[in-house]
Amino acid sequence: MLKRTNQTLLSLFIVASLFYVPSIVRSQEAPPVAATVATEQAEEGGDKKNSLFEQTIYVPYDKLSKVFESPSRGVFLPYDEFQKLWQAARAKNAANNPVSIPLRSMITSISSEATVRGDVMQVSAKLSIQMLGLGWHEIPLRLADAAISEAKIGDETARIVFRPGQGYFLLMQRQENDAADIDLDLQYARTYNQSPGLNQVSFQAPQASINRWKITIADPGVKVNVQPLVAATETQDGAARAMAGALRDAGIAPEAVDYVNAHGTATTANDRTESAAIAQVFTDHAARL
Repeated sequence: MLKRTNQTLLSLFIVASLFYVPSIVRSQEAPPVAATVATEQAEEGGDKKNSLFEQTIYVPYDKLSKVFESPSRGVFLPYDEFQKLWQAARAKNAANNPVSIPLRSMITSISSEATVRGDVMQVSAKLSIQMLGLGWHEIPLRLADAAISEAKIGDETARIVFRPGQGYFLLMQRQENDAADIDLDLQYARTYNQSPGLNQVSFQAPQASINRWKITIADPGVKVNVQPLVAATETQDGAARAMAGALRDAGIAPEAVDYVNAHGTATTANDRTESAAIAQVFTDHAARL
């Protein structure tokens, strides 16, 4: 009888324990706003001042949008973590927004030599071109009112296309290992518009920040006015040949001339050139003119 009673009490205790445990678990539930996680690190040696023994992290898990997506909220990070995020964001923006080149190609300088003969002006020009980007380039040469007779890059014939109203264009392709600088040798011509006492020629020449011209007049007695004229010098050879040819055609000696009417542009450089040409043709007699 006593043994059965002990067994009955033990059974009741076990049953009571089963009903009692859930109430303990519910009383230990985490709060609805945050949970605290504590970590401890044990250091057996070294400087304990720099050791991390405890770190508290608040992890919001209820109503996340109200916690973070609000102007009054802030997220605080260690400075080194902030720098990592900042540098990564800058690198991503730089990759997505590369710096664009204002011009993919440009003509840096031009040296032109023009020869005036008869009613045609013939021009030989060397264009220095720089391609700043890769791929195909379309470089404007203008010259819509002129005729191109030759265009070469080294020994190769250049790719030249013509568009009505726009002129000629040079087509070039630059690949990864190609040089950025090239030289284009160009030859073109344009006829004069003839009128009594004045012949005119005009054309839309290629443009560059550095543009040099050398104009040679083969026929004697021909004067050339260049427009627009920024800076120019005239050699005395052309004027001297013109006066010597006139004396030869007239069949008179330089000493027979009493008066020379110098036709210039009234500039200091031109006056100096014409004076040197008169002295070259008339030698000592020039002082008595």
